[in-house]
Amino acid sequence: MEIGSEHGGSAAIMAAALQPPRMLIALDFWEPSHSCTLGTLPDAVENWNKAGVMSRIVPIKAKSPEAPIAPKNDIGFLWIDGDHSADGVREDFERWSEYVPYKGLIGFHDYDCPSGPGVKDFVDALLASDQYEEHGRIDNMVVIVNLCRRGEA
Repeated sequence: MEIGSEHGGSAAIMAAALQPPRMLIALDFWEPSHSCTLGTLPDAVENWNKAGVMSRIVPIKAKSPEAPIAPKNDIGFLWIDGDHSADGVREDFERWSEYVPYKGLIGFHDYDCPSGPGVKDFVDALLASDQYEEHGRIDNMVVIVNLCRRGEA
């Protein structure tokens, strides 16, 4: 699942890596806000079609807090790249991380990045617990592993 799809580029890469019948949920509200470069849903669909992955993507046009709930254990990889503020990342994490199974992955964009103040502190606090461990980090992206079993978190 990707939160914050904008033009659909990262969703296209993730969808291409999926083994059928797995699908990628691409969640974005696709409406202009603080930036004039925000993509639209038709932009994203065009990019997914060009990449040949449209059949593997389920676009959901909604803000993260208003989106429908996913079934338990259905999100093997959660990519958080919607609201780039610390509060927005925390809200997305709190809303969706419970659907990431044990040993599932959660990725964060805007880690240690000027455009995402406070995101690093939030992720580092998760990593300081015994519930998550770092899987990998590059530039302003980090992926963590969920070590929580259902009912333990």
